[in-house]
Amino acid sequence: MWTPDAIPYSPSAALTEIADPLPDIPHNELHNAAALSTLNSHPHLFKIVTPIEVDRFELLLKHHPNKPLVSSVCKGLREGFWPFAKFDQSAPETWDNSSRVINNDNLEFALRQRDDEISAERFSTAFGPDLLPGMYSMPIGVVPKPHSTDFRLVTDHSAGEFALNNYIMKADASIRLDNLQYFGTALRAVVAHNGQAPPGFSNLTCLLLIGESLCICYGS
Repeated sequence: MWTPDAIPYSPSAALTEIADPLPDIPHNELHNAAALSTLNSHPHLFKIVTPIEVDRFELLLKHHPNKPLVSSVCKGLREGFWPFAKFDQSAPETWDNSSRVINNDNLEFALRQRDDEISAERFSTAFGPDLLPGMYSMPIGVVPKPHSTDFRLVTDHSAGEFALNNYIMKADASIRLDNLQYFGTALRAVVAHNGQAPPGFSNLTCLLLIGESLCICYGS
C-alpha cells in the first residue's frame, strides 16, 4: 500500500488552498427575533467549547495562501460556525421531532452517553421539557457499532418534514476527505524525517503541515 519514496499528499489539505471561506450567519438570521431571544435569555446553553488553542492555530497558519478561509475558520472557532443552512419562509419557528422511543434495553446506554456528553461540554445542560423559541430537535436513537457489542448514540438530521438537512445544499457540504493511504504516507514521511512517530500520537491531535497546507488527523 505504501512505497518508501512516496511523496505525502492530502486532498483535504490541498482543498483548503482554493476553498471558499466558511459562510457567515445569513442576514435574515441576524434578525431572527425568536432565536435572538433564546440566545440572550440562555447564553449558558451556547458556550463555544473547543480543544483547539485558536491563537496558536492561527499563528501556525499565518503563511497559509488562503487567508479568507483561515480567517473564517478561526472566527468560527471563537464565535461558533454557521452550518450552511438556508431557511426559507416555510420553516417553522420551532420544531420538535424527538418523538422516537428508545426501548429499555438501550435507555441506560443513552442516558449514560448523554451524561458523558454533558460532562465533556459537547451537550448543553437541561433547560426544561419544552424547546425554547428558535430551537429544532431531531430524533435520537441507539444503534449497535459494526463488528462490536457496543452501541453508539446517533441523531437523524434527515428525518421528518422540517429536517435540518433539508436546508443544507449537498454541494455546500461536500468535501473530499483523506483516506488511510494518504494518512499513512504522511505519517511514514514524518517518521522517516524525525526517526519516530509524533510524541503522544496515540491520543493527541496530530497536525501535519504539508507545504503551506494544513491537515488535521486524529489518532486513536
